[in-house]
Amino acid sequence: MNDKEKTKIKNWDSITKLILGISISVIIFSFVSPIIFTSTSISYAYDFTETGQIGDTIGGIVNPFIALAGVLLTFLAFYMQIKANQIQITQFNQGLIKEKELRLLIEKKDYFNKLTLLKVDLADIESDIKSKAENLKKYFESEKKSPFQRNLFIKSPLKNYSRILEIDRLSIFNGFSLFLSHRERWIKEFSKLYNILDFLPELFQDLYNKYDHHSKDMFDSKMAIRNGLIQLMDRLSELINMYLREYNRENYLKYPASALANKTILNDITINFIGGMR
Repeated sequence: MNDKEKTKIKNWDSITKLILGISISVIIFSFVSPIIFTSTSISYAYDFTETGQIGDTIGGIVNPFIALAGVLLTFLAFYMQIKANQIQITQFNQGLIKEKELRLLIEKKDYFNKLTLLKVDLADIESDIKSKAENLKKYFESEKKSPFQRNLFIKSPLKNYSRILEIDRLSIFNGFSLFLSHRERWIKEFSKLYNILDFLPELFQDLYNKYDHHSKDMFDSKMAIRNGLIQLMDRLSELINMYLREYNRENYLKYPASALANKTILNDITINFIGGMR
């Protein structure tokens, strides 16, 4: 908008006042003109005393001034209409400008709120990643320390990742452009952010799936070993009972077979493995 459009248009500008003043002056002069033009003149060159009938005199003198005033007032009416149209156009343009400014303000507020929500969700995701890493570390340490026990890996939901992806990506991009454009690599940061957000849920879901398969395979393997050990212990018990029946209670463990069978049954590893699988 140029300077003329920025200038507030007024109904009573100098031209309007001038035309109205001239019109009023002409009308006033038309009432006193008969006296002026029928009076004795100080100069013979401007002597109007020789007049016709009084009606013709007044009409002939007043009518031109009245007509001139009418022309001026008609021009003033058209001029005022033009001014009114200019005022309406200016008010309409100002309304459009205010509406545009209000729309931009609402959009900026929406972008800011979505960036704030993104910041909160990213903080939750960061905390969740640390929690998952800690749970994974505990699980591996438990597997290493107690391989014969059934160790559990504590899972946490992946809703935070999908919640961010549900936010309008274009609005986030506009928010980056509006509030973070001072950063030289803001476009790459935006792209990298969404690449990570797309990758992390798949990573953790794949990790959970592998844990489920591993846990099932390990459980089946441990159960097979446990059942085999139970069968072995049953047979060893039968062997010991056989020596116990053939020899007295004090001498049956002196034989290598019965002594080895008894030692195997009382072995800590065997007891712990069977006990840990219960």
